[in-house]
Amino acid sequence: SNFTMEEINSDSEKPSVLAVSMTRDFIALGTSDGYKIFSLNPIKLIKEKSFGHAICQIGFYSSDKIIWFVGEGELPDPTEREFVFWDNHNDEQLFKIMQKTDIKRVCVKQQNIIVALVGKVYVYSLPISSNMVSK
Repeated sequence: SNFTMEEINSDSEKPSVLAVSMTRDFIALGTSDGYKIFSLNPIKLIKEKSFGHAICQIGFYSSDKIIWFVGEGELPDPTEREFVFWDNHNDEQLFKIMQKTDIKRVCVKQQNIIVALVGKVYVYSLPISSNMVSK
């Protein structure tokens, strides 16, 4: 089979990639300094946000407008215990879910957020309206 490859984070001076998520049109990278969003066709950096600390989990909810992430590292904000829903176009937090222990994995599907901790799993109903995610 034929395929092409394009390197999107080749500069060693750039933050390390810790997480990756993808939709049909976009790639999100959680980095040691924040996150980056790339379009896929063509592959192009469209957004870079530095928080000064790591994003260890990242994903999309609505195209590239609404993303979610979990932080990590020394004095992170958010921490490993906080799940953040973020408006990527307006650079603002929509809401945050805080846990008593570190978040191991998150899955966001339709109107649910599944948060896995060591020994526990929580299912939340998504507390945002459809007009918040429309383009």
